[in-house]
Amino acid sequence: QKVLDQYPTAPQAALAQLRLGEAAYASGSHEQALAALEGFLARAPEAALAQRAQVTKGETLYYLNRAAEALAGFGAPGGARLEAPP
Repeated sequence: QKVLDQYPTAPQAALAQLRLGEAAYASGSHEQALAALEGFLARAPEAALAQRAQVTKGETLYYLNRAAEALAGFGAPGGARLEAPP
């Protein structure tokens, strides 16, 4: 977070935002993870790690019981079914 706060335009800021999203996801803070991952994807949509961020975003949406959005993010066909976690 320090990198983002002090150097928001630095090349490392996008990577810092991705790492924040992954850490939040791993700790179960899914709302925070989603915000950070969306920030990373907005900041660096063509980055080499964008696909990884998109997958983590889809998993995060799934755990937030937003399965339809998760499917759309994964590019699943319209007929696919994804159940929300218990």
